[in-house]
Amino acid sequence: MPTPRFWRVWWRGLAAVVVMIVAAIVGGTLSGADEAEEAEGVYAQVRLVLADQLRPRDCVLAGSLFDLAPRERAAAEKVSVTSCWGPHDGVVFGRLPLAGTAAETSEGGFAGPAKVREVARLGCAERFAEEAQDPYSHDFTIQALYPVTGTEWGKGRRTVVCWASAKGLFQEGEDGMSLFDHHNLDEQQEAFHQALKPLTRARAERPDEEESLRTERRWATSMKRAVEETVHRLRFDDGMGHFGTAAAADLADVLATQVPAWDAAAKAKDADAYSDAWGEAELEHSFGTEMAEARQVLLLPPVITE
Repeated sequence: MPTPRFWRVWWRGLAAVVVMIVAAIVGGTLSGADEAEEAEGVYAQVRLVLADQLRPRDCVLAGSLFDLAPRERAAAEKVSVTSCWGPHDGVVFGRLPLAGTAAETSEGGFAGPAKVREVARLGCAERFAEEAQDPYSHDFTIQALYPVTGTEWGKGRRTVVCWASAKGLFQEGEDGMSLFDHHNLDEQQEAFHQALKPLTRARAERPDEEESLRTERRWATSMKRAVEETVHRLRFDDGMGHFGTAAAADLADVLATQVPAWDAAAKAKDADAYSDAWGEAELEHSFGTEMAEARQVLLLPPVITE
């Protein structure tokens, strides 16, 4: 027969196991509640905003927009805005007034949607090249919202909204990283930024897939010229000496390999020839070992990939 002492020890052990199980269940429940509350807190801040009321630094949830064709997406009248401290799909970085641009006729009227698209594409690219902290944003797509029609124009709504989209965007405060703040760029990083600005601007000018072959070819010509100018800056600008002339020269050599492919795309006779040449240029662009080494020297974070 077990002794009284055996039963005391057995019951104590059983009680300890029961307490541990209950604690685990309660802890898991509380943890799950905390996570749910945190997630609910982030998404509770989502609000629907009229496109022409978006402001720089607004962070947007654009999942539903990407289900639309590019022109339908760009003409959306409302966008979901959320906290920049939580998950988001893009960041607004500029507003472009259309008055005094090619979107306005000489009499002050509406020049048409094609003109608005062109002004939006080129204007947002220019703004991005000037304001983006990271000069080699290969995996960002520059988006524009231009819900401007003849009717809206008559009501005085004549503004294009520029935003950058990419999966895996940094949240505000994460490692002090922000896409559009320059206050923490040192001399080396600023020299790098300036050297790559032509390439950054040209890549941001890429037209959407609904544009004509003629527009695509014009963009390929712009890309060729931008690569050539960037290569020249990397090889000969004095500022490049700050992070090593060898690193700049290596990077210039890598970028220069794109030139023949962009030239072929600019001269393509049909859509298939253009697509092949464009694919070759992108393939050359993705060979980024030297770029990664240059970024490491400059203490820039890795390129965000989609």
